[in-house]
Amino acid sequence: MASRAAALLVWFPEVPGLADALVGVGSDTAAARASANLALAFLPGPLGSGQLAALTACLASADEAVRVTAAVALARRRATALPDEALAVLVHADDDEVAGALPGWDRSLRGHVALALRRLGL
Repeated sequence: MASRAAALLVWFPEVPGLADALVGVGSDTAAARASANLALAFLPGPLGSGQLAALTACLASADEAVRVTAAVALARRRATALPDEALAVLVHADDDEVAGALPGWDRSLRGHVALALRRLGL
């Protein structure tokens, strides 16, 4: 349910504090954290340094979907200054043909990875 809610929030970008609320989604439910990462990728406007730092921290998650979605979000937000760890996650996910999808999102994780790599010119 929380994963679907995070996906829906992208449709309401004018909500004050939305990006901070998405950053605050706990990692105790990996699907919710991963969905929040994708929502941060697709919100209009720039993210703050704290929000980018939170995405970068998710690259170290034990959960593959959380790592992959954080890397996707960073590729959308920091294409010219992507952390090496994010690029490594994306390349590894592409090589291993990462599977699965998150509730509420119409694209598979593999599709998100492909779009992120295309955005980076790879």
